[in-house]
Amino acid sequence: MARRGEDLAGRFKAALDVAANEAKRQEEERQRVLADARKERDALLDDLAEFGQAVGHIAVQKVETGVTFRFQDKFLHFEPIGEGDRVKVAWDGIGDDEHRLYRETALGSKWVWVVRRRGREDRLPFWEAGLEEMLVLALKLPRPGDLAVQPTLDDAVPHGRDEGPRKL
Repeated sequence: MARRGEDLAGRFKAALDVAANEAKRQEEERQRVLADARKERDALLDDLAEFGQAVGHIAVQKVETGVTFRFQDKFLHFEPIGEGDRVKVAWDGIGDDEHRLYRETALGSKWVWVVRRRGREDRLPFWEAGLEEMLVLALKLPRPGDLAVQPTLDDAVPHGRDEGPRKL
């Protein structure tokens, strides 16, 4: 003879088993997405360190807490935040503004620089335009293309007996 409520208990158990399996599947998916995001963030930090080395003239320090560029008395620091792909950006004189990087799915997971100031958010694609602007603002680097190619002393000094000064 069936006990009272045994059928109801079985239905609840089945429903809870389904819910538990779905929660487990969702958590596994969330962990996979976070792992992919951390992998992309680590790749970004590696790319930034390589970029800084390629620029030369700036000191690059890559540690567990992120990547720091130094130029003269200025610094620009990229620091991982949270579990996923977020990166905090900081430099001297940043004020109350919040600067961070994230991947925008609507742009094919491209990196975006977002600045939050006074309740407003401005966004700029990070690679190329955003990074250039950041280096100019934070490190006070000259903007590429702003400086005309200046003649060097070698251009003005004769290099042989019959050579006069080179045209500047």
